Amino acid sequence: MTKIDDLDWYLVSCMDGRSFMMRGMNGIYVLAVWIVVMFGFLLFGGIWMINRINRPIRDFSEVLGKVTLHKKQKPIHITAKENTSKEIREMITGYNELVNRIEEHIILAYQKELSQKQAELKMLQYQINPHFLYNTLNIISALARLNGISQISEISESLSRIFHYNVKGGQLVKVKEELEYLQYYQRIQTIRFPGKFEVVYDIEERLNDYMTLKFLFQPLLENAIEHGVIPCKRKGRIEVKGRFLKNKVIQIQFFDNGAGIPAEDLKRLREQLENAGQDEDEDAKKGIGILNVHRRIQNYYGKEYGIFLESEAGSYTSVSVMFPAKSQYEEEKVHGV
Repeated sequence: MTKIDDLDWYLVSCMDGRSFMMRGMNGIYVLAVWIVVMFGFLLFGGIWMINRINRPIRDFSEVLGKVTLHKKQKPIHITAKENTSKEIREMITGYNELVNRIEEHIILAYQKELSQKQAELKMLQYQINPHFLYNTLNIISALARLNGISQISEISESLSRIFHYNVKGGQLVKVKEELEYLQYYQRIQTIRFPGKFEVVYDIEERLNDYMTLKFLFQPLLENAIEHGVIPCKRKGRIEVKGRFLKNKVIQIQFFDNGAGIPAEDLKRLREQLENAGQDEDEDAKKGIGILNVHRRIQNYYGKEYGIFLESEAGSYTSVSVMFPAKSQYEEEKVHGV
């Protein structure tokens, strides 16, 4: 009720209580319906969004599960669907790249193991009934001593030691054992080429008990004799030096003052060393001892090790073999040998 100014009148408004309540309730009902509709929209929209994100992740997880459960199978690649989000696409791309790298490492490891097995097989091919030859050489040596033929006795004894070393199992030996084998080979060559060369050894004593691949040094000394000092008219000198370098690396250097290597041949030989192992059958056909030694080192120790060449035609040749300094315990721990 409201009084009207300047008049003695009052304005009175009347309303049915039920009608007022009904209007209020209608507003509440409309608001409630809108709330329910909006909640439903948000609910279904959220479910749709979650499924869109979750489905690729679930598929990704299932693929990872298959890879884990079936290790012998070839790794599975994932293809992103058209409606996949950018983040999931990046995750799938990263996974596929990881799978590719794993496949590459598996192939490289298999090739390395296969190369080692082939090298071991080739070594075994030279062990034709070595025990019989070893015993026969001992008999020849004894008969030569009895008859005063010292050179035959020395050759037979050296060959006997070489065969005994050849029979010894395993592909790793101590550096001092490999050097002893080398000296027996040198004795035979000295008798074969009397007065043509001398061999001087300068090996650091601390290298003796480190491990090296078997039959590693002999091809390098043979190369220095056959292609270095023998072609020269003057008396040759071969120096065998052993040094302990930085980063626990052993260097065994074979230096001769012989014929040297012409520049073009040296370049070609270095290229062959750089590409050694890419075609092992072709390497074998070439029959180059240096290449074989280089490939064996890299197959076993890694690409950072191997043979390093320096030479000057008519002056000298230096062949250095590099390999990591590892004790017998370290080799057994890493390679189980």
